[in-house]
Amino acid sequence: MEDDSTNCCKLEEDSEDECVIDRDCWNKYSQQLRESQGFDIKDYPGGHPGTTVFPRPNNLEFPTNVERMKDYAAQALKLYNEKFDAKYEVNEILKVNGDECGIYFIFYITFMVTNGEKEYFQA
Repeated sequence: MEDDSTNCCKLEEDSEDECVIDRDCWNKYSQQLRESQGFDIKDYPGGHPGTTVFPRPNNLEFPTNVERMKDYAAQALKLYNEKFDAKYEVNEILKVNGDECGIYFIFYITFMVTNGEKEYFQA
């Protein structure tokens, strides 16, 4: 699974130097945000202050970031394993979205796990 999000919205300057927003794109983004709870966003409105969750493909470009995402996913998976008496292990980080919340950063991580068969999880 690859990060298939695209920056479909463009903020364009009109003759009065005000931003014009592509409403169709914002509607798609908002719907995808609601339906996937932030994990699956294909229509990304770009770096606008109203954008809350956004794709973070750079988190998969550097080994230290990948290891950090695996650690975060493993922490969430540990809670899941304890609750459901399971033995899943993080296999691969597939996609990362993010949300800046003041001084904190929230990650929406999609990853593959193994427990006999490969499955997808989100945390």
